[in-house]
Amino acid sequence: MVACTPIMTSKKDALEKIQADSKDSTEIFNSNLAPTAPKVDIIQINYGADSLKNIDFLSFLAGAKVKLSSVIIENLKTQENQYLNALKKEKSPQVFLTEAIAAAKITADKDIQLAKKLNTTMTLNLSGINLSQVLEQIAKRGKIEIKSNFNGPSPQLQGVYKGTVGSVLKTIAEENKLLVYKSANLEDTLEIYSIANNTLMLMNFDSVNSALDVKKDLIILNQKYLEIFPNDGAQSNISDQQLDVSAELKTQSVTLFLEGLINQIQISMIEKERNKAISDVRKVLIQESTTSKDDTENFKIANAVYKPTIKEGEELIIEKFSVYNQSPEDLKKIITGYSIFSKGNCAVIEAKPAVTLTTLATAPATPAAATPAAATPAAATTPSAAAATPAPATPTPAVTESATCVKLTLDTDATGIIASGSINDIKLVEKLIDEQDSAVKQALLEVYILEVNSGWASSLEGIGRRTTNGAAGTGGTAGSPATTILRGVQSASITGGLSIATALGAKNDIVALINMLETNSLGKTISKPSIIVKDGGTGVVNKQRTVQTTDSTTTVSNGISTIATTIRPISSPLVVNLSPKINKHNDNIDLAFDFNQTTRDSDLATAPTSTNSIKTSLLIEPGKVVVLAGLKIETESASSDALPFLAKAGLQPIFGPLIALLGGKQAFTKTSTELLVIINPTVITTRNIARTFDKAIK
Repeated sequence: MVACTPIMTSKKDALEKIQADSKDSTEIFNSNLAPTAPKVDIIQINYGADSLKNIDFLSFLAGAKVKLSSVIIENLKTQENQYLNALKKEKSPQVFLTEAIAAAKITADKDIQLAKKLNTTMTLNLSGINLSQVLEQIAKRGKIEIKSNFNGPSPQLQGVYKGTVGSVLKTIAEENKLLVYKSANLEDTLEIYSIANNTLMLMNFDSVNSALDVKKDLIILNQKYLEIFPNDGAQSNISDQQLDVSAELKTQSVTLFLEGLINQIQISMIEKERNKAISDVRKVLIQESTTSKDDTENFKIANAVYKPTIKEGEELIIEKFSVYNQSPEDLKKIITGYSIFSKGNCAVIEAKPAVTLTTLATAPATPAAATPAAATPAAATTPSAAAATPAPATPTPAVTESATCVKLTLDTDATGIIASGSINDIKLVEKLIDEQDSAVKQALLEVYILEVNSGWASSLEGIGRRTTNGAAGTGGTAGSPATTILRGVQSASITGGLSIATALGAKNDIVALINMLETNSLGKTISKPSIIVKDGGTGVVNKQRTVQTTDSTTTVSNGISTIATTIRPISSPLVVNLSPKINKHNDNIDLAFDFNQTTRDSDLATAPTSTNSIKTSLLIEPGKVVVLAGLKIETESASSDALPFLAKAGLQPIFGPLIALLGGKQAFTKTSTELLVIINPTVITTRNIARTFDKAIK
């Protein structure tokens, strides 16, 4: 004989074995996995002529660690060499200020000399004299040169003109609707036009006598500069030192000139920082795209498409984003749901105007004044003494939106999302994917469906009160807390009435409450499903009880009756639908709960049917339990003590009223029950997954 020992495996042992086997299988599976796909992979870039000077475009490529083609790398190297050569020739702000102030002082000196010539007194007695001849006399008297550039025949002038050379010339020009300009290249030369000439500066005869004040302001400006930069090698003459260095500028022209200098230095510094940043990015791109023999196999060059029509800010980026946690389609729906992507996220371009230093409004300037070399990327124009209305000191950049707008398009495959759009859109998509593509949270939803006696809560409280003073406890003393509260619940202490909250305890021990109800004959468990549902998903628990019943049909044909019997199933379903939405910040659960239960009083086809239904939306905080109650069911039953043969024959219901006469008795009872639904949700995290599994084992 061979003795066989039966193997008894408990539920706990079985679940622990499943957990251990699952862990081993996961380690084996992960060890055979291919390397994780890169999070971001640039597939293609479309760029134009100015794109390689766009700091945003280059920074994007550098940040993405993209490998560029040799053609683009050679262009970047050429730009870097040009930048380094220009950097060697760049002047410091000190040198720029020194040269600009020196040139302005030279111009002011010439303006003073010209002002003296224009202030020479003269008298003209004209009688039908040609205008050209009159201008020659004025030029000869003032020892200046006047060029006439008007169309048509020269007018004949008559009358007496008396005053200074400047005032006479101004009067004649106004009478004949002529415009007087300072020559751009010739010293002590004025030009007269019958139509406006936007390339020249209009003479301001009203400021002829302010040339000396301008010269004084320039000396003060130079001294203030020497206080700031005393060791830059600049020299000042003795006459400069004799002025009060605490004096303020008096002429508007020099004030505007100084504002222009400061503004241009600020623009220069901004341009210098920008050029330095572009240079740093260029170096990174050149280095990243230079391969060695060791990494030739892994070297991947992004497809670059050059299109001359693409302007700065209109570059197109096609990029692949790997999705690790959610499905690519779900993530695409989240991203396209943002209204910002309804139209293209166009780049805003600032049109940078050429910056020209404000000119000095004084006496007519000497046309031959030299133009100093620019110390900054913007060309500096030497201050001129004869000015029209001064230009604003601070230029306002013209902000325009790109004419063509790059719109975002999203496609998906089995591994991720392919995005095509502008740099701004691609950056925004990457940020949103980083935020949304996190591990999908799941919720363990425990639902306890109980049928309890009417007044179950009061019964629990009554039991609790009876044990308050030790009356129902073991070894209790009057006035002391009970040590044994209810049958089946040990080591509990209650000092007053018992409610759901106290019955559940500090840790929401629902099992203890159910044990109380069942042990004290206050209710029974109908169903207690547990299901794990991912965030945004729907879990369905469906319990069916089916009873087969027979239906008979009698048919008469030719006087013969035929009975046909069919079997028909009757179902009593219990269906629970649970749809949780988990808040990513605080693990609050927005739960859509739908419960439907159909019960029958008996298995007969004609038995009454009852339907219980609960449909609601709940917001549940972590650790909280929700109790739904209030659906009551009343049933009526009859019981009797009768003669044995009546019960055996099934005649008890018929002769019930006569039972009392035959020595028996009959009683009718009504019972009322209530449906109790307890929902205990738990968000599964890395911190509580072990505890959740232990709960399932128990």
